[in-house]
Order: sequence, then structure tokens, then C-alpha cells
Amino acid sequence: MNTKSKNNFYVSFSLMAIFVLSFFIFSSCQTVKSLSFNDLSPFAIISVTGTNLVSWQNTEQNDNDEQIDTDGAFNSLVNRVIDSKNPEILTAVDRLDYAEESFRLIANELTNAKVIAKEAVVNSDIYKYSYRSIFNSLSDSTNATGYKDMTVIGAKKARLLIQGLEAKSLVAMDFNFKKILASGNKRNGQVAAAITMKMKILDEKGRVAVNKDYYRQSSQTVLIQGGYYDKDALIEIINTTIDELITAFVVEYM
Repeated sequence: MNTKSKNNFYVSFSLMAIFVLSFFIFSSCQTVKSLSFNDLSPFAIISVTGTNLVSWQNTEQNDNDEQIDTDGAFNSLVNRVIDSKNPEILTAVDRLDYAEESFRLIANELTNAKVIAKEAVVNSDIYKYSYRSIFNSLSDSTNATGYKDMTVIGAKKARLLIQGLEAKSLVAMDFNFKKILASGNKRNGQVAAAITMKMKILDEKGRVAVNKDYYRQSSQTVLIQGGYYDKDALIEIINTTIDELITAFVVEYM
């Protein structure tokens, strides 16, 4: 092969390689872009977890108080004993049950997606005998009623669950519930809900199809007077904010 022929061959080969690479990149982009609830339905919710407390989110504002950070497991236990009538503690499971039902209703209303009944999941043998990962057991969190902490799960176990539950995808939701000063300070001001929702979806092959964090600070606030505020009212705002977060997720993949 002469030099000219060699040059032509390398040029042609390079062009072909660029074409093939571009095709795969384009195809990958198209796949991600076209991912929708219709591709993932029916869903099986396997895990709904969240923080035990609604602790203060750190801000740069100097409120000159001595609030204790209650994120730790020890402080969580102490606060449960000291503040046993605090709705922010007592409703830890309730707000996760609310989130589970919210996902079910919003997904169906906006996309007609099917979400397998909770009882069919938690009462199935495949779910009951699926043990949580050691990584899940290290977390200080609460589960929705009847659910296990399965935020971390291997592909093989995910495939077994999908087959056993006759689902097309698995859903794991994890919430970090906070409250934040919207104005003023912790003696006299306005408090809002500040929630981070981690949404994880596993596809039929046990692969992660979605793994994304969503954050929202509520537009609604509760008045703080003399260091006190209506905690029941804040819980209502938290539930509304959960709806908004789940709606934002569903709309993104419609």
C-alpha cells in the first residue's frame, strides 16, 4: 500500500470511528432524555426513610441562642425523652407514610403510572426475606410503616425483588427534614420547612436509572414568638413541601 493509499485509509478509518462514537453518544443522550414513567411502570416502593427529628438547618444568621444540634443518635434519644410530646418527633413515621402515599397518588394522577400496592410489597416473601445492607444499618433514620431501610441495595438483589414483585422498577426515597429561619431569629422570627429528598430508581436490570437529590424550602412560614412556634403548623407545611418535591420529580420524567 503506497503512502497516499495509507493516508486515505487512515482518514476513512478516523471518520468512521468519529461517526460510530457520535452515534453511541447520541443514542445515550436520547436514552436518558426519553426516560419516563411509562418506561419504569409498574413501580414497587421498597424503602422510605427519613431523619427522626426536624432539626435546625445551619444558617449564617447570628440568632444568639444556644440551640443544641440534635442530629446525632445520642442527642436524638435524649430529645425523645425530654421532648416526648413534640410533634416534630412524634410524627417521624407519619410524615414518611405520608410521603409514600403522596408518591403513589401523584405518580398516578400526573402520568397514570402504576405503583404496586404497599401490602403486596411488604407482605411478599421476597421482600420479607430481603435483609438490609450493613451500610443501611449504620444510618440513624426512621422507616415508613412496614418498610425496611433498603436505600443501599445490590443489583442482584434488586433484580430478584423486581422479578418477585412483578415490577419494572424499584423506588427508594430518603428524606432529610430540617427547619430554617425565613426571617428574624429563633426568639422572634419566621420558621420554614427545608427538606432534601433523595430519589433513587432501579430499573429491570438492577441498575440505577435515577439517583438525584431534590431540595425545597417552603414558601409558607410559621411565626416564632418568644422562642415558641406552632409545631403542628410546621408539620402541615412539611407535608405540603413533600408533595411539592415529589411533584417536581414526577414532572421532570413525564
